[in-house]
Parts: sequence; C-alpha cells; structure tokens
Amino acid sequence: MAQSEPSFALGVIDVGIGNVSAIEAACISIGVPTMRISSPHQLELVSKVVLPGVGNFGAFMRAIEDTGFNHALGNHVGKSENSLLGVCVGAQALLDSSEEAEGVRGLSFIPGLNKHISFDDAKHIPRVGWDYLELHDQTEGFNQKGLRSVLDGRYYFSHSFKLVPADPSAILATSRNSPSIPAVIGSGNIIGAQFHPERSQEWGKRFLEAFYRGTFRVA
Repeated sequence: MAQSEPSFALGVIDVGIGNVSAIEAACISIGVPTMRISSPHQLELVSKVVLPGVGNFGAFMRAIEDTGFNHALGNHVGKSENSLLGVCVGAQALLDSSEEAEGVRGLSFIPGLNKHISFDDAKHIPRVGWDYLELHDQTEGFNQKGLRSVLDGRYYFSHSFKLVPADPSAILATSRNSPSIPAVIGSGNIIGAQFHPERSQEWGKRFLEAFYRGTFRVA
C-alpha cells in the first residue's frame, strides 16, 4: 500500500474472522478515520490498532498465524508509542491459551488463559446480553479518570469463555451482574475488551473513540 496512506487512522486488522466492517462503521459514524489492515506490513502505517475477533479461539489464532500477524503484532506492541485493543476473541487472543482449544497458543502479550464460564459465574451460558461495568481501583499504567469516564456505560456481551489474567491487577473492569467475569484487561500499551463495542451503541462508540484518542493511557 502506498506510504501516503493516512497514518493517523485507526487500524482495524482483518484476518477473515471478526466484526471488521462493524468496527469500521462504528468508528466512521463518530468521525474516527479507519484503515483496514489486511497484511502485516501495513501495521507500520498506524500506531493504534484494533484486533476484532469472533467465534472459536483455535480458528482465530490459526488465522492470525497463517496471515503472519502474530509476529507483526509482537513488533507493534514492542514500541511503547503504539497501542493495541483486542475485542471479544481478539481480547482472548492477547493471553497465553484457552480451554476452548487445548494446545493452541495465544499471543501471550498478557500472561493468563481463557476459562469456561461456569454457572457460578453467570446464570446463563453462553452469556449474551447487556451489562454495566465495575471499574477496579488498581489500574497501574492507565488513566483512572479517563477509564471511569468512558466505562460508565452499558455494553453488549456474547461469550462462553472468560479472560483470566495471571496477575489480577491486569483486570481493569469486571461485569456488574457477573463480578467474577473480567470485562476489560490491560497491561502497558495493550487493552482487551470482552464486550463488543461495535454492538454497544453510543457507549461502544465512545469506548472506541477513547482508545483512538489515547484516553486510557497515562500521559
């Protein structure tokens, strides 16, 4: 792609699995420019990137590896000025592994694994529907005021597995109605949202815009 492509755009990674078009549409509706990233070398053109995912963890990770994004994303987040947002299975991919696909490695950007949601966690599995969030106090490296201003809304979830970071301080927010289920995790320049911002109406759009603006990062 030509180097004249606008580097101020929000990159949306397309590996053939994920709500790419919906993420783009949500961003465009609030004036956030997007660039679809379909090959690893295009990551050099953007600093802020969204990794959307749906479906099976194993299939999603194979798509990431087959397209070469696993190494490219590692290089991307290795630069402190860059940021990465994982959405749904894209958030689960940030961890080491998942009980959904034994033996399949995640990106390992945040130590931890994805576990089956149990009936101790939620009344219904899969867990589908709207929920508010509870922000955690320990948000080292993240802007507490910025997080609270954005995450004070209602978000749409659809999942059967939950994010379980090895370090509990990586949990930035949990689901209000299912407090044992992390809703947002983060470490350094990486953040993951279990909910779908592209399906969460104005709250989700606000979340995407805040990521693009760098609201979550400590100045």
